[in-house]
Amino acid sequence: MSPEDADVPGSESVYRRVPRVDSNFMIIDQVTHEIVGPTTAAFQVDPKDNGISVYRRSILLDHNLSAEDLIKDPLNLVVGVTVDDLRSCRHILADGRVVRLGLRNDPWPEDVPDPKHPRNAAHALIVGFDGLSKGDQRMLRAALVRQPTMRIVHEG
Repeated sequence: MSPEDADVPGSESVYRRVPRVDSNFMIIDQVTHEIVGPTTAAFQVDPKDNGISVYRRSILLDHNLSAEDLIKDPLNLVVGVTVDDLRSCRHILADGRVVRLGLRNDPWPEDVPDPKHPRNAAHALIVGFDGLSKGDQRMLRAALVRQPTMRIVHEG
C-alpha cells in the first residue's frame, strides 16, 4: 500500500467525525463550558488500517454532500484540518529518524456501517504511523490537534 497519495492538494481539507459530549475527545473550557477543540483521543489510529479515518471535503462536495452528512448521531460533531497542516506534522524518533503524517485515499471501505453511503467515496486515511510505538503515535496526534487550521466545522 502506498504510504501517501502525494497528488492530494495541500489546500484540501479533511474532516473527522467526533463524539462531542465526551471530554476524552474534546477539550472543554472549564469556565465557559464551550468546546475548544479535539484531543488526541479524537484521532485514534485504527490498528487494522494503521491510519486515522477521515473524509476529503472536495470529494464530499463532488457528491453534493457536506460535513453535516458525516453526522450519524446528534451528539457528533465534525472537525477539519488542511492537508498542508496534516503533512506538516512530524516527530523525531529516538534513533533520529523523522516521521511525518500523510494522506492516503481509501474510498468505499467495506468494513464500515452503511458502506454504500455516498460519503464513503470521500473516505481517506491519515497515515504515517507504521511501526511506531503508541507513544510516538501519540506525539504525532498531538501535533495534529495543535495545527492552526484544526477547527470544528459542524456541530450535530
